[in-house]
Amino acid sequence: MRKYYQEAYEFTKMIINNTSLTDTVIPQNAIKSDGTKFKEFQSDTTRVLRISTNNNPEEREASFNQHKREVMKLSIQSNLYDAIKVYNEHAPSMGTHTNFRMPVLTDEDWEKILTNVNVISFMQGAPVGTKLYNNYAIVTSTQNKQYINPNSLYFVDNSNTYHRINCPILDKNVKNGSGVIGYKSIDFKKIQNTNDSTKYEYKHKEYACYTCLVNSLSEELNINSLSQTLKQAYYEALAKERYNLDRATEMLKYTKTN
Repeated sequence: MRKYYQEAYEFTKMIINNTSLTDTVIPQNAIKSDGTKFKEFQSDTTRVLRISTNNNPEEREASFNQHKREVMKLSIQSNLYDAIKVYNEHAPSMGTHTNFRMPVLTDEDWEKILTNVNVISFMQGAPVGTKLYNNYAIVTSTQNKQYINPNSLYFVDNSNTYHRINCPILDKNVKNGSGVIGYKSIDFKKIQNTNDSTKYEYKHKEYACYTCLVNSLSEELNINSLSQTLKQAYYEALAKERYNLDRATEMLKYTKTN
């Protein structure tokens, strides 16, 4: 955990001291894969790498994160447009006469796409009775080890229960002196026993908090509203899980190249 924040601090300090970089990296200068600029950012001169209390990369609303999400969204849209265009050009030769179009995804759908591992399936032109079916489906993988979603961390207290970080019961227990440690949500799911494929076991055997199951799933996570103890526990858990993921990724790269 300390290594994660130490490396993050050193990297942040390097960025802050490089004024030529922070003055150059602005949305207006963003380049697409084909070498052209994003017309959506043509008048945006925000210094997205200039770290401040108003642009803290740890916060969702920071300029850095907002720009990153917009670039990801526009890149996905651009690739889909190109793929659909090419397919439409060759569809008649394959006996398909439907003019495929880019569907309009909702903000909720984009939130799923940009914050987790997903598979998106598009279906258009399928005959259903007297009409044609045009729709899409998004399958989100919330139980994977390749991505650490800050909203998918569970926290264990001394009551042998795990909670969401914004759970009022957890907050009460911590104020009464309970300890708290965070883990990624997948660690609380049953896994196959390594010695017996017909049996399952749990890495963590704590019970789920009923209050979290009923209420907290629909609440927006606001880290700044947490007590200092819970905020520290949250960032410690996030750093620990992300650093473990980074090390596993680096080890995988090393294994493939050697």
